[in-house]
Amino acid sequence: MVNSEDFQLCPGEMALLNTQFTNGFYRWSSGETTDSISVNTAGTYTCEVTNLEGCTSTAIFQVEFIEIPIIVGVEVNNDELTIITENTGDFQYSIDGLNYYNSPVFNINNLLQVIVRVKDRTGCEVTFYTYNRIKIPRFFTPNNDGYHDTWDIYNIDAFPGARLEIYDRHGKLLKQINNLVVGWDGLYDNQPLPSSDYWYKLHYNNQVLTGHVTLKR
Repeated sequence: MVNSEDFQLCPGEMALLNTQFTNGFYRWSSGETTDSISVNTAGTYTCEVTNLEGCTSTAIFQVEFIEIPIIVGVEVNNDELTIITENTGDFQYSIDGLNYYNSPVFNINNLLQVIVRVKDRTGCEVTFYTYNRIKIPRFFTPNNDGYHDTWDIYNIDAFPGARLEIYDRHGKLLKQINNLVVGWDGLYDNQPLPSSDYWYKLHYNNQVLTGHVTLKR
């Protein structure tokens, strides 16, 4: 009796197919004539083994390679993030790199940057995808007390080239900020603007967001 075995391998690994039978004659479906072979291609391999007395037996080896998850991106609805993969498999999902779950759905409340990870249960390989979003405060209070003195759009530095335009309620352009690492201080021509609502256009990530912010003094 000769050895038969199934293999599940990670991509890039080799499978050693060994009949575990010595002193015989071997004829593999791949053409080799040794008692064992190494392969890196999925498929069914057979080896016809004949002993010195002329008795013949066949070993069958099934080789499969585990499919690595391919992350397409994420879908976000409010604070609910769903990890989307191009392929399907026995995958597990994580947003902290420590805890993995069967579900690809996570709550990302208060998280502005998320590095999602997907792996096969065998742990062959972990794939990564980084998701960034911004947070726009609804008000700021430029009174030099150290709290909310500037209007800062959180995590905007993850989107190089972002541009902010600020208008008064009559549509007059008051400020354009091309470097959003520094927020708006509530000044116009170096003079403090009064408490009011001010409209903005935020150009980032190939889109334009509009809204208003309240300046409180």
